[in-house]
Amino acid sequence: MASNDEKKEIAKQFILASPCHELRHVIKDVKVLVGDEELVKSILPEVVSEYNTTNFVPIEGPYGNMVVMCESGKKEGTLDTFLDPVAGKYFKVTDHVKLVAEETAETSVASEARDQLQSKVDEYVSAHFKSGSASVYVTGDDSFKVVINSEKSNPGSSWSGRWRSFLDVSMTSATTATVKGTIYNDVHYYEEGNVQMDTSKDIAKDIKGDSAEQLTKRIVTFIEDSDTAFHMKIDDMCKSLSDKSLKTLRRRLPVSKQLFNFQSGAHKLAAELTKGVTK
Repeated sequence: MASNDEKKEIAKQFILASPCHELRHVIKDVKVLVGDEELVKSILPEVVSEYNTTNFVPIEGPYGNMVVMCESGKKEGTLDTFLDPVAGKYFKVTDHVKLVAEETAETSVASEARDQLQSKVDEYVSAHFKSGSASVYVTGDDSFKVVINSEKSNPGSSWSGRWRSFLDVSMTSATTATVKGTIYNDVHYYEEGNVQMDTSKDIAKDIKGDSAEQLTKRIVTFIEDSDTAFHMKIDDMCKSLSDKSLKTLRRRLPVSKQLFNFQSGAHKLAAELTKGVTK
């Protein structure tokens, strides 16, 4: 029999692998699987906090902004205190599963460069994502982290999906920057089955501009170009999967191009084999 520590680890791995918008369902099933509801409850604050920050889950903060949660926005040494970089204030997540937050008295230092980058990223997300959110965090002197999330689900049609990405931006001068990050795409389809596709792509580039404003625009253009290229690659992969790979798994038609009739009495061979047989 598994020990309590082993049960906790099993529960943790299932919860961290929860598809978009299915966290509550997975937690409910894990409680049944482990057979100890209180044990599962004991690990939820830490595990769900990790789930939210790893998947860049957006939350409606108490200051009127959508905030994309990530490690760069979490107050060091806490599980539930995050920065709203637009408001410049911290908030506490009182329920990581239901995504409930409340105000705190803590504030952060403003950054004009961060605000400019946030503005351009918001324009891009608004133009290209129906339900997208973005946050830009200061990570050091002239360094920032851009995190983007867009997720959608349709339980009636048994699917859910999440597009998320991060970009580490290091301003090497007033007009140059080094950027690198990763784009993730997670899709779950579960009508009479369980199919998941998790893909990712690393991106990086040294960017130059004639001014600080142009540099910011080119950083966002790089994000757009990278997202578009990744999107097209996934489209091509899915088309190839449908046109080629999946067809090899199906029964091919005979040379006659007619569906085979598997009723034994319909063929001459069956008639010959049964000739002379008496009941």
